[in-house]
Amino acid sequence: MLVNKKRDKAKRRNRSKSHSSTLDQHKKVGKKLLPPMLHMLPQGKLAFSSWVNNRLPELLWAALVISFMPRKEALKAFLEIAERLAVIVRTAQDDPVLDLTHSGLESFPAGIEEICVVLLASPNGRAALRPILMFESLPARDRWAHLLGEDLGDDDARHLVVAVTKCLDHQSQESTDIRWLILMFKIGSGRAHFPADMVKNLLRYVELTPEMEEMRHIRPSIRAAEMAFRMMSPDEGDVESDWCRSFWKESLDRSDCIPMNKASESASRVDEDSLHRDWFEKQAELVDRFLNLQTTTDLDARLDAAFGIALFSGNVLLEVLHGRNRNGISGRLLLRTLVECRITLAYLILKDDPEMWVRFRKFGVGQAKLALLKLDESADPPKFLSEESLAMIANEDSSEEFVEVSLGHWCDADLRKMADAAGVKADYDAFYGWSSAFVHGSWAAVRDASLTTCLNPLHRLHRIPRGVQREMESVLEDAVSLFNKICVDVDRVYPGSSKQLVVFSVLSDT
Repeated sequence: MLVNKKRDKAKRRNRSKSHSSTLDQHKKVGKKLLPPMLHMLPQGKLAFSSWVNNRLPELLWAALVISFMPRKEALKAFLEIAERLAVIVRTAQDDPVLDLTHSGLESFPAGIEEICVVLLASPNGRAALRPILMFESLPARDRWAHLLGEDLGDDDARHLVVAVTKCLDHQSQESTDIRWLILMFKIGSGRAHFPADMVKNLLRYVELTPEMEEMRHIRPSIRAAEMAFRMMSPDEGDVESDWCRSFWKESLDRSDCIPMNKASESASRVDEDSLHRDWFEKQAELVDRFLNLQTTTDLDARLDAAFGIALFSGNVLLEVLHGRNRNGISGRLLLRTLVECRITLAYLILKDDPEMWVRFRKFGVGQAKLALLKLDESADPPKFLSEESLAMIANEDSSEEFVEVSLGHWCDADLRKMADAAGVKADYDAFYGWSSAFVHGSWAAVRDASLTTCLNPLHRLHRIPRGVQREMESVLEDAVSLFNKICVDVDRVYPGSSKQLVVFSVLSDT
């Protein structure tokens, strides 16, 4: 089977360089796997903070400035604003609790006016701030409008979208710049105290460019410090203000959703004719070998199960080959079936106990009998069941009156333990978990297939429904791989052909 190994390795390398913790770093507590950040902190003591929901709208004026004006010019303006507003705080008679948020500036004496004095001195200042007037619910909107003028420009909506886009990620350069502004204001107003070296570095921040090594070291410190001060201050806690709710509500009402059209990564087409031809030859070869190995008409649970599972898996693979199955929900259901077949056969071969082969068979017969009994009692029987087929299976080895029905697992073990014992846990880990999500209709599978992400940044990357599922990544190569492994296992107990199916790619017409 042809696999793009370079691409796979690249994916693993990129993933390993991310900030995500590895599976080994998770701690098992009961039936949960806790990432390091959760198991290092006392349960119930972790307070989450949302930059997008609760901070970005409140600091929209700063997001517009840092996104529209040249960065160095914007940072110098930020520093002057921080110093001017810090003077107001230090000289206030009643020690007011003031901050740079829109909700805070509403009650900040001359705060908005001081911001506009600084920014309107720049040729870009008015254009940078003007998009905030698009929101009728903006705190102190009349004061902003008095200073900026009511007339909006044709490009204001685009500037707003660009600003929100750049600041959606709390770790972006623009978001970090805004947090630097907050820290400088806290330091100037006497609300935050840092070592002299740290203050010196913060002042030098204006001269640093995002590409500098020193910048890459100071950025995390700025983000961590700003979050720490916010979480420690009861008056500046991470709460959703009325303005935050209004901002996102107005943004939703006044702009359209932009659905993400995520396409499958399968860039090449498959030589289906060749694969179908090889499939038919493989199925015929399995049938011929079975008939040649059959030496009696008596029950042979080992022979029947080994070749039966392989042929059943081949038919599952054929359904993967048909139509859109390989790129859809049904392809994942079929892949789950194939991995169960793979594990079951590997486990049976590991034990290779005549009683175990019979036990596997008897369990299935009992399931047929149970389905038949429930069918007899059903007032509205399901149409997919065949009473004739069920009765034949239930009575094939002996009269169903002597067939017991097992309500547990056929070998009293879960599939993960079977896979581990049989040495095929790598296949279990690779294919079973995520495909099971589609079998059970869990939220993750529902989200993947039935909803997509809205790419309008003013909508917070929310979810919107899709009428038709996206074209998912093909399961074909994985299904062929599992089928080949099943056939190899058959060869282990009944030596014979080891011919493998191969997925050949063909060049696209385009």
